[in-house]
Amino acid sequence: MIKLKWYFLAFCVINTCVTLFIAARFYALSTQETITIDYLWKIPLLALCSIIPAFVLFSKDNPSHREFVIRRILHFIFTAAVVVGLLLIYGWLETSYLIWFILFFLAVFFTVTYIGFRDEKKTADKINEKIKNQNQK
Repeated sequence: MIKLKWYFLAFCVINTCVTLFIAARFYALSTQETITIDYLWKIPLLALCSIIPAFVLFSKDNPSHREFVIRRILHFIFTAAVVVGLLLIYGWLETSYLIWFILFFLAVFFTVTYIGFRDEKKTADKINEKIKNQNQK
């Protein structure tokens, strides 16, 4: 259940960030290009596909620190590959804006990672508090 909550939270954060980025891009460039109906399914599909590589992160047993770091690196690489692949398929990745894409990707990736860690810490604190209360009784 906790993993499902994490996936939903990550999907919402990514979907929101991508939507805001696209809206800002259209506003800042003020080109004749408009947001079409395709964006209504492309943005959520991009968000959904970019959380799929997170399956690499979760394991049934407690991973060692080395395994955790390797899983994080693999997660980053798989996520970048999925996002770049979809952006190429959509035709959204323009080489003239490559630096903005890299900065935006890193910002979203680290935002989702931070929110996930923060949520896990809150859950761990609640569990520890319950254990502490049980031990005091």
